Amino acid sequence: MPFLAIAASVDIIFQNKVLNEIYNLFGFESTNNFLFFLGLVSLLSFVVSTASRAFLAYFQLRFSLSRERNISVRLLKTYLSKNFEWFLRKNASSLLKTVLSEVSIAIESGLIPLLQFVAQTCVALSLLILLLIVDPYLALAAFSFVGTFYYIIYAKVTRRVSHAGEIRSKMNERRFFIASEAVTAIKDIKMYQKESEYIKLFDQCSLEYVSKNTQAQIISQLPRFAIELIAFGGLVTTLLFLIEFRGDFASVVPIVAVFAFAGYRLIPALQNVYFSIIQMKFSEPVLLALADDVQQNFVDQEIQTKRESDDFVAGDIVLENVSYRYGNNQKLALDGVNLTFPLGSHSAVVGPSGGGKTTLVEIVAGLLHPTNGTLSVGGVAVTNDNVTSWRPSVSYVSQDFYLSPVSIAENIAFGVPKQDIDTNLLREVARIADISTYIEQDLPFGYDTLLGDRGSKLSGGQRQRIAIARALYKQPKYLILDEGTSALDGATEASVVSSLNKSLGDISIISVAHRHSSIVECDVIYLVDGGSVKGSGSYSDLYRTNKLFRNLAKTSRP
Repeated sequence: MPFLAIAASVDIIFQNKVLNEIYNLFGFESTNNFLFFLGLVSLLSFVVSTASRAFLAYFQLRFSLSRERNISVRLLKTYLSKNFEWFLRKNASSLLKTVLSEVSIAIESGLIPLLQFVAQTCVALSLLILLLIVDPYLALAAFSFVGTFYYIIYAKVTRRVSHAGEIRSKMNERRFFIASEAVTAIKDIKMYQKESEYIKLFDQCSLEYVSKNTQAQIISQLPRFAIELIAFGGLVTTLLFLIEFRGDFASVVPIVAVFAFAGYRLIPALQNVYFSIIQMKFSEPVLLALADDVQQNFVDQEIQTKRESDDFVAGDIVLENVSYRYGNNQKLALDGVNLTFPLGSHSAVVGPSGGGKTTLVEIVAGLLHPTNGTLSVGGVAVTNDNVTSWRPSVSYVSQDFYLSPVSIAENIAFGVPKQDIDTNLLREVARIADISTYIEQDLPFGYDTLLGDRGSKLSGGQRQRIAIARALYKQPKYLILDEGTSALDGATEASVVSSLNKSLGDISIISVAHRHSSIVECDVIYLVDGGSVKGSGSYSDLYRTNKLFRNLAKTSRP
């Protein structure tokens, strides 16, 4: 370092114009006192430098982790703002992987290396300027050699690193998919004894994932060992060269000391610059994927209006010439459907499996948007601009409803903070769904009982009644039950249906059912097959006049 060079040759104090002016300005009477002063200044500079680097490291870490949080929240917000149809085209494990894993990788291998690249480049340039002042020719020669060395290595490995990053990203997605499927399908895995197959698949992907990460780390670290050896050899060579051509060892020591100090700081700086570039190249596939997701923010997005659900005046639900096609499928799932669900009625939709019943009610619920035709409620068309104002009016009990591993109360009052749950309403909807007696008398913790993952502690019928209670807690004007009582026995189903009809007053109910015992008393029944309406009327009228309905009724489960 410069202080050592001055201490080794005090004559520099008087030969160097700046040092000489400082010496005279402060009135030093001896070189020892001046050296003591310079030592303190050097120590203070080192302390300031160390503190600055510590602050910079803190700032980089805090800034990076804040960006990780912001990007994760933004991505989840972007995903949740998409319409339901967008999710039908996506894989849930892939979305989870992006939010929970890829964002962290992008920060650790993208943003942090970028910040380090900027900081270390500034350090390297500062040291280069210092060396240029001391000995410009030697500085340019050394810097050119080291820079060329790193450039050649980077040019040789860049494609390999990029390819490793692509494989790593694919393997990470595969790992998430396998783990998610293994946990979700645990019952089937146990029954078919496929534990070892899933473990093997996960291990294979994990091995490849680790292999590519290791490869990138090795590529980014190996040059450091070579350059340290070259630097040490270069320093010795430089010392011998200067002694040979300049003769005086004392005059050579200060120059060598400066270059040694600069090399001590410069080589790590250049290594960090190279390391940062390799890491950014390795994370390029992740960064591009995240950028694409963020840029797709307004694609398939539902417009969140400020309008309230009261803008939809309660009235008949009317579908006019409605058709629907899933994605790029050639065949229409619904084709020219025209029907009306009268206000205050209990309507039903029946038909063979795959006929379009669920698609129809998901359009009514506002989850799907007609490819052609119009859905209207009380004379107001439901569009992408106002669908979020329509949904508060309707509750939908789907075939694949979700129960959280939280309390029964929190499941029924879905999305409502525990402290804000209306206990009276909670008990009332549980009574209507014919589940209150079981909760209040058979469960030791009542409504605070934890359900387990996806309601694993309940029977199928109990889970279904919890889902019905959840739909009723919303206090909708319209209730859709897509096989909403299919898991109940005949007596319980009759009790629930009777309770719904008696307790819900003016609420309109739309039931999708294969078991005809639950729809005999419906006001109007629509028979749907092949994506179109094949008949409508009361149960007795359809049974008498429609052969398809009659056959379905005869084969219906009792």
